[in-house]
Amino acid sequence: MSRRKLHSLIAMACLMVLGFLYPQPAHSASGKELSGTYVILKASSAGENVLVTMRVQLLNHTDAELTVQSATVMGMHRADQTKDGPEQQTAGPISLERYGIAEFEVQVTIDRREFESWRQGQRPGLYVTYQTADGETVHRTIPLRMGLPRGEE
Repeated sequence: MSRRKLHSLIAMACLMVLGFLYPQPAHSASGKELSGTYVILKASSAGENVLVTMRVQLLNHTDAELTVQSATVMGMHRADQTKDGPEQQTAGPISLERYGIAEFEVQVTIDRREFESWRQGQRPGLYVTYQTADGETVHRTIPLRMGLPRGEE
């Protein structure tokens, strides 16, 4: 093998090693930087609506810290869509360490049909506004998976 080819191979190997070692920035546009689970702690009937207290667990899948300014549970048939309807509780600010988990409780008033659809497997959404490590503000709805109550994990 000629010296020139050997030098080229060594240079390419060094570049590949540097590519693996150099940390990649968090990609906020991917839509997969956050995920979440929920557990219903309490549900109380309020006429055509249900007042639900739930614990939400939010997971950061990036190698950067994220700050969630607000997190609000959303449904398909939200009871608060009229100006006279009850307000949803919003959590925040929430600091998420790199690959970290944050847990919080919220109350949400939803239509009884929405509550039944959750019980049958429909996934509520968590509308979040967060800031990436580079200062970019992102608005995204994250589908929540049903989690296990504590002690059953």
